[in-house]
Amino acid sequence: MRKHLTLVTLLVSFAIGPEMLYACGDKFFLVGRGDRFSRAYATLHPGRILIYTGGTTTVSKGLRDARLHKFITRAGHRVVIAADRGELDRALKSGSVDVVLAGLGQAVDLVPEVAAAPSRPILLPIEGDGADAPTTSQPQFAARLKASDKVNRFLASIEQMMQARPASNPRRS
Repeated sequence: MRKHLTLVTLLVSFAIGPEMLYACGDKFFLVGRGDRFSRAYATLHPGRILIYTGGTTTVSKGLRDARLHKFITRAGHRVVIAADRGELDRALKSGSVDVVLAGLGQAVDLVPEVAAAPSRPILLPIEGDGADAPTTSQPQFAARLKASDKVNRFLASIEQMMQARPASNPRRS
């Protein structure tokens, strides 16, 4: 009798379906139910990122992509967009910029302006094609990104730049 009761209990358990038999956390391993890494990336050093989108190169067009702005914002940074030199100058003079993203061609021209900014931001150029292709006559930068890099590489590079910034800089917000 006991064997029959055990057998019936097992059969009923399997008949109900495997959905009821998941252990703690197993439901997150099902396809499409987990949290993607790009959503879970969070910075330890939040800062204000200025993205210069002036110019007609493919990198400038790529920097205008709202998805890039969304991922940087989700990571915990504040994003400021400068579409032309006037907006760039105003943002740099505001004194609260930590990192400037720009195409490599524009970054070379921006070195004096960024160096003169009160917050002393780090210039992070993005390599691409045409005017943004690397050449040997360009100044050395702390780091470079490629237009073909994934978003997580952008976020990791920004994190490294923020970590390298001195703590004596104005309040990062």
